[in-house]
Amino acid sequence: MNLKVVVSSLITLGVIAASPLAFSAAKDLTSATAPADADYPKVGGNLGNQNYSSLTQINKSNLQNLGAAWSLDVSAAPTTKPVAAPGTTTTGQQTSPMVIDGVIYSDTPVGGVIAINGKTGTVKWKWTPSTTANGFGPSGTRRGVSVGDGKVFTLASGNRVVALDKETGDIVWAVQPTGPAGAALGNVAKVGTVYWDGMVYIGTNDAGRNAGLAVRSSDGALQWYFFGAADTGFVVTDVNGVTYDAGDTWGSTRTRRRPQLRAHGGRRALDAPGGRPGAQPGVLDVRQYP
Repeated sequence: MNLKVVVSSLITLGVIAASPLAFSAAKDLTSATAPADADYPKVGGNLGNQNYSSLTQINKSNLQNLGAAWSLDVSAAPTTKPVAAPGTTTTGQQTSPMVIDGVIYSDTPVGGVIAINGKTGTVKWKWTPSTTANGFGPSGTRRGVSVGDGKVFTLASGNRVVALDKETGDIVWAVQPTGPAGAALGNVAKVGTVYWDGMVYIGTNDAGRNAGLAVRSSDGALQWYFFGAADTGFVVTDVNGVTYDAGDTWGSTRTRRRPQLRAHGGRRALDAPGGRPGAQPGVLDVRQYP
């Protein structure tokens, strides 16, 4: 029996096909143009964010034969890490599920991460940050984890980047990257993470001056950052002789600009209610092709 994965939290949007070799070792991302295969380790599928799979078992001629294999309410599933807790009825999601070695990794509506056996729908672990247990809470809306170096990379409150052990869901490290003298790099909250070659790349969102940054996957140490806009108070005069604050980029009356790292892609595989008929809030569906 060959499973085809259809993942939905608020709506069902995409099909992730699995061949008979779907549960072999994960393929390393080494090209921006090589399409994804049985593994889908980051938002967009590959480093070029092409959202394309090289698998061919599902096609136009047999798509109508897909049928339900299992269904999981992601929110209702109990939390297992860092402390056990009951599930919730929370909905609202803007993320893309990842698949590595037959395991589905996804953000959850309450700001955690869940790992699910792709064949059976059994929850392997579910992590929901707890201020009491680990000193910080969730960040809420996020747009995709990434997987690499034996870890799952996500975001949390306080502009934190978090690495979880992909087998257990335990926290490996959690960091709060800052610039010189603790200067803010922007809001680390929503943007999907990207892993490649021992580094985790993070964009920032919804602030006057945002940075793109990279941390080391082994320990979270900040490696570099750059800002996409001038600092607030940096006054310039344009070619028409008009003087203005070049850093006034967010929330002003001028045309809004949101400088942020776009390497994560930005497609939403799971979105708000009402976008597609038949969607079930907080539900993960997997379908099989007989």
